[in-house]
Amino acid sequence: MKKILLVILIIISFVSCRKNSENIKKVDDNKSVETASVFYDTVIIGGGMAGLSAAYYLKNKLGENAKILLIEKENRLGGRILTKKFDNDIYELGASFDYGNAYAPIGFQPSELIDLTKNYGYFFNGALYSAKNIPELLRKVNPADEHFFDEYNKDHDINKLFNSVSNNVKKVIESSFKVIYFGNFNDYVYERKEDAFKTYNLDFRVKGNYEFLDAYAKILEGNYILGAEAESVEHKDGLIWIQYKKSNKTNILKAKSVIVATPATVAHKIIKNMNEESEKFVKSVKYAKTMVVVFITNRPNPVDFSYILTPDKSFNCIATFYSVDKKRNIFNIYFTDSFITSHPDWKNDDYIKAAYNDFQSMNLVDLDKDLLHTDSCFWKEEGVIISEETYKNFSVEALNPLPGVFLAGDYAHWNEYKIPYGIPPAYFSGRNTAKKVVNYLKP
Repeated sequence: MKKILLVILIIISFVSCRKNSENIKKVDDNKSVETASVFYDTVIIGGGMAGLSAAYYLKNKLGENAKILLIEKENRLGGRILTKKFDNDIYELGASFDYGNAYAPIGFQPSELIDLTKNYGYFFNGALYSAKNIPELLRKVNPADEHFFDEYNKDHDINKLFNSVSNNVKKVIESSFKVIYFGNFNDYVYERKEDAFKTYNLDFRVKGNYEFLDAYAKILEGNYILGAEAESVEHKDGLIWIQYKKSNKTNILKAKSVIVATPATVAHKIIKNMNEESEKFVKSVKYAKTMVVVFITNRPNPVDFSYILTPDKSFNCIATFYSVDKKRNIFNIYFTDSFITSHPDWKNDDYIKAAYNDFQSMNLVDLDKDLLHTDSCFWKEEGVIISEETYKNFSVEALNPLPGVFLAGDYAHWNEYKIPYGIPPAYFSGRNTAKKVVNYLKP
């Protein structure tokens, strides 16, 4: 009798596992409106750096038998990393910095690094100036302000300096600040304002940042769905239910835990009945917008600047790159939040036209003669505005809006450095949140 019961149990278990396997395939193939019998150990919403690092950590830590799924609304992974190609030229429409293997999967070997010049410029009142650092540039704008910089070197009071210098110097300070932060200078915490005096290394890899993402994609193959937009995250029947839409069809997933690795605005929209502390925090997170226009041209003459500040143009700065064979220039042109906000009706073509006209007036390259390729990308939520107002609402508890639901992303990585912005904070946030999930699942 015991043997008969054992055989029956094995058959039932086999049928149940087979049915569950079929349902998982239905999720991947999008053949089902509701996959109610499928449930996961962890579902990760968002395939940017935070989501990728969380999925990678969980897959390594929990093992191959763990059920982990990442869903991403775009038809690509990477979030703010967006690498494009024209002929053999690689260019970035999103994050431009070289991340090498610092934030890549173990064993990743990046392609050759192309060293760029460490010369910086600003174009102002029809003239192009150059220097090896920002303070040197600022002193050239208005030599009469020299004593204000001497005072700053003693007291390091950036607000006092900014309020003392001439308007032209203020414009260049703001332009330098917006090389990396696209919001308004006065909206940021004091520590970040000092970044206006920093310069940034734009050296790039032969294969661009795509190879960095491709390493994650290969490891996580079978564990993610693209083109799947999360619509809600809520508790029901002792599990967390995730509703998402793909190809205009609604699907349901169930999970023991969820990592919401999206911008704070999306997290606030999809997480239902989050606790008061979390809601207060995510509602206070603000983002700056940016527009990126790329011009690829023939290279009759080198443009030997890492980037050029352009405070009296429609765009804020020009980052300069070149093709590996050095036969082409690649210019990344950045419009910042204040300009975008003041032109609410502009479309991509309007920005391209403005970039073309202002760039042509600088006489760096003759676009009429040498332009080969144009591309652009609008980023609605390019980066977090790092303000005291937002982060007075931050707490570790605020990153846990529901039992088993955790927030991740650069905005969620707030520490003594006060830089919750960019790929490195997103990476650490994803990894640290994954550790929380492992502890949560242990019982």
